[in-house]
Amino acid sequence: MRIPACFPSALVLFLSAPALLATTVIPSTTPLGSLARGLAAPSRVAVDAAGRILVTDTSAGRLVIFDSAGREVAVREGFHRPLGIAVGASGRLFLGEEGTGSVSAYDAEGTGLYSLGIGEGEFQVPNHIAVDSSVAGDSVYVVDSKASVVRLYLDGKRVTEFGGVGQGEGQFAFPTGICVSRDGTVYVVDQDNDRVQAFDRGGGFLRAMRLGRGGFFSGPSGRSQAVAIDSQDRLYIADSFQGAVKVLDAASGQILASIGTFGSNVGELNIPSGMALDSFGRLWVTSVNNGRVELFGVDAFVHVTVQPEAEALATGSALSLVAAAGGSSPLRFQWAKNGVALQGATDSTLRIAAVGVADSGAYSVMVSSADGAVTSGAAAVTVMDAPMILKAPIGRRVFAGEDVHFSVKAAGTGLRYQWQFNGWDLPGATEPSLELLDVQASQAGDYTVLVTSDVGSALSAPATLRVIVPPSRMEWESHRVDKDGTCSLIFNVDPGHTYVVEVTSDMHRWNVLTTVTPMMGRFQYTDAEAAGSPVRFYRLRWVPPE
Repeated sequence: MRIPACFPSALVLFLSAPALLATTVIPSTTPLGSLARGLAAPSRVAVDAAGRILVTDTSAGRLVIFDSAGREVAVREGFHRPLGIAVGASGRLFLGEEGTGSVSAYDAEGTGLYSLGIGEGEFQVPNHIAVDSSVAGDSVYVVDSKASVVRLYLDGKRVTEFGGVGQGEGQFAFPTGICVSRDGTVYVVDQDNDRVQAFDRGGGFLRAMRLGRGGFFSGPSGRSQAVAIDSQDRLYIADSFQGAVKVLDAASGQILASIGTFGSNVGELNIPSGMALDSFGRLWVTSVNNGRVELFGVDAFVHVTVQPEAEALATGSALSLVAAAGGSSPLRFQWAKNGVALQGATDSTLRIAAVGVADSGAYSVMVSSADGAVTSGAAAVTVMDAPMILKAPIGRRVFAGEDVHFSVKAAGTGLRYQWQFNGWDLPGATEPSLELLDVQASQAGDYTVLVTSDVGSALSAPATLRVIVPPSRMEWESHRVDKDGTCSLIFNVDPGHTYVVEVTSDMHRWNVLTTVTPMMGRFQYTDAEAAGSPVRFYRLRWVPPE
């Protein structure tokens, strides 16, 4: 059973700086929740300079993008088993697809730029990807797991490859994760050889580190996946078999700690396979069989939550921003809006009882101690007026073939309109007005309009359209004058309509003889007053319904 995600219920930001980091080489980690909305089987994860989290959902063939606060902002469909993903310093996104054997480059808006090498068929399994941001241009390393090689590309062109099948130095048995340190050391997880190997930028072998010995793990792993490295040269390695992340000293290979345990609760992992560290000190780990991305804080951190977690708030809503900071030194807080300090906002919590549109903006908090200060990323808050119907559409009574115009007047911010007929959406009817041309009886019914925005909705009262269809048959079949002078009239009409039989003697003043609504198509009327009248004229008139 999938555990409800904790992280998406709040906007979360973290702060991390050398001044706030723990002094020990053994990392202190804190489970902080997870991302789950919109994910089926997340496999790889990357972060960009803005703090966005990009997750490949392999079985669903899509890329899901969250903002730095964990809110889903985009879903890009149509990929063929997407796997490896990385973001370069230029902001370009590199995405590998197992289904096509290719890695493509995209700009920040998702526009395709180019493919690495020949494009489709360049790789057997483009598994994990890393970008060396210290090199001019986009220097991209791609692990081709099935071929047991690592290929290096510069601006889309292959520069070299290294590895090959084997157990010797510099050889691989199904390599997986890859990362590049600040000094240009390339670390590659050699999965089936149960080790991590270090190379220089050009692929020259430096050293190897065993994964299944010492520390917390006495037995072999054999299923290690992603690898990441932090500013203290600690390697984080996702062990999909044991459901944990190993932390190693990159220089010695000593296992320092373990993050997470196998399971399905928050802070637990089930097939961790992708991993990324961001600039706020957050460690993101994909947990494939749990269908989510798990989040951990590393060392000292500041955890800012915003309630409610919606991207936009309705006017009058309560807003609460809470900064929970970790660390050994006493901490001070200063909240800011759009970069300007808010007077008196120096507590760990910032509350606004009833927000207005003027409260929209980017909120951040500066956390300071005796060792220094650091400012969080911005949490965007948008306040909008909820939709309100000012003037509902008015019902109409028309004859078949006429044109009908409905309109609504509404107030609010960012309004969207959807007209409905008898409760069902009318395709394409998304404007404040609705035009119906040459209406027919089938269009009679109740018309409403649903006005929505990011902060609410309002449904208009129904406007009833009555379409009157005249009878197609009104025939005078025959008449008969009896011996007593009475006159019998026989008519053929469409049943179900109301008709009036009228009489006159001068063709000017017409008097009603009877009003009938025949259920049959033929009816008779006998005028008993016709006797003794020298001249009488009759007519049949249809009476439209009210």
